[in-house]
Amino acid sequence: MTVKGYAKREIKCDLVKYIFNFEATVYSIAESVEAVNYELEHFLSIIEKNIKITPEVFKIESNSTSKSYNSNNDNPPYRANRKISALLPMKTGLSDLFMKLISKYEFNVELSENYDVSNIEEIHKELLKSAIEDSKNKAEMLASFAGEKIAGIKTFKTLNNKSYSNDEDEGYMLDDIFKIIESKSSLLSSPTVEESESVEIVWLLE
Repeated sequence: MTVKGYAKREIKCDLVKYIFNFEATVYSIAESVEAVNYELEHFLSIIEKNIKITPEVFKIESNSTSKSYNSNNDNPPYRANRKISALLPMKTGLSDLFMKLISKYEFNVELSENYDVSNIEEIHKELLKSAIEDSKNKAEMLASFAGEKIAGIKTFKTLNNKSYSNDEDEGYMLDDIFKIIESKSSLLSSPTVEESESVEIVWLLE
């Protein structure tokens, strides 16, 4: 008997990925690259001095140069971009502090933020356990209508198509499955994202 199970949870994010995109537009490639590098060096020194975040925390995301063809000038300017990021624990006021320093020192940089969860794999393991319980409850109800009982799990497949199977006649017992995905929770902080899991289980009947 094949029965699907579902589980979802609203998760509070505890990480922020700050993305800084530096840009300079001048009439030569060398000058545009030099201008961007100067901005970046100045920015890193100011951040280290004022927030105590060292350059090693930042990751290079991309570097690029291109001609600015929107200009009507016969000699269009060149645009240089350097994008860096820092994945940091969520801290109230840090975004405002970044913005204040950018404004105070007139950095030519765009700031954006992405939110993430540090223990997402553990959370999905817990969701998977809940989805299996959901499938079990549904299977027990359906089996009871036919005067039967569930005896174990023959196979189960997760939302991302990861499959487990047992060729033995007795199949998996529920505790065996839980040992595969055993985990523990962590305390998290806002904002939130919604995560979900589903399973498709073939139950053995007796």
